Amino acid sequence: GDANAFTVESLQATLPGIVARLSEAVTVERSGKIRPGGARFTVAADLAKLPWFAAKGAVTGEARLGSGLGQAPVVEFQLAARDVASEDWTASLVEAKGQLDWPRVRVSAGTLAGTAGERLQWRGGWDFAAKEILDAAAEGEIRRATVARWLPADVEFDAVTLKVEAAGPIAEFRHAGRAQAEGVKLRALNPLGITLAWAGRGAKIDSFAAEATAGTTKISAEGATDGEAVRLTKFELAQGGVAQLRL
Repeated sequence: GDANAFTVESLQATLPGIVARLSEAVTVERSGKIRPGGARFTVAADLAKLPWFAAKGAVTGEARLGSGLGQAPVVEFQLAARDVASEDWTASLVEAKGQLDWPRVRVSAGTLAGTAGERLQWRGGWDFAAKEILDAAAEGEIRRATVARWLPADVEFDAVTLKVEAAGPIAEFRHAGRAQAEGVKLRALNPLGITLAWAGRGAKIDSFAAEATAGTTKISAEGATDGEAVRLTKFELAQGGVAQLRL
């Protein structure tokens, strides 16, 4: 290098379970600007060899460095983790493609495939300085085996289809979604089909609409909740399309 710029011709970092390499030379100017080129970091990690937490699985990916408006470089990344397990959570595949432009990280396309056969597509971002969720969304299917540890033992179902959106400062982030499950079993009740749609902010649900069906019987409810109380604005039980009970 000289007074105006320096060039890194090769770079390799080796840590327990992780190896990262620079694919080709990269030149950095005195101002911090990275000159255009095809340089990228390739990363390979064996989670079982990491000393910081107990896990297993293989992570591969690459990151390309570029110049942003600020002092920190813009990093475009693409990562994939396969056969991941940590304590009682497992996944056959986790993929993420996005960009780090400090203090914001965004995932433009992500995939989560569970070992029980479910699959979620997701995107979104996080602002570390503002502590803000950036246009996050997830859509797909979750199976009971994946979330069983958070459920009562007497609640049974096969899978839940889910669509969720969230954005805003973490203390009062906006969220909305829809969930649907068939064959839900609760104690001595016949199998139910259940749908739920909601919209809220932070810990509050400003509005929700829920419906449970078993044969020709349907129970529907609408309302709101703040985590301490539920206010019902509608409750109805119908059989064969005829209302039998109505709030």
